Amino acid sequence: MGAVFRYVQQYSGASQARIAAAVGMTQARVNEIINRRREVSRLDVYERIADGLYMPDDARHLLGLAAGRGSAP
Repeated sequence: MGAVFRYVQQYSGASQARIAAAVGMTQARVNEIINRRREVSRLDVYERIADGLYMPDDARHLLGLAAGRGSAP
């Protein structure tokens, strides 16, 4: 998931704080994941991240998740 967060930062210019707000985490937790000091292991957290980042269904499927519940605003 750290790679996903790094990709979001690189291609959207989003700060760690903005990513954290979108996925329901603290900025410190996002930083730990980005810097490989912590891993995401719970399915509900993967779902929350996918929902918060509006991941397309193809990306969700690569994470082992079902299709999204709605479309991006």
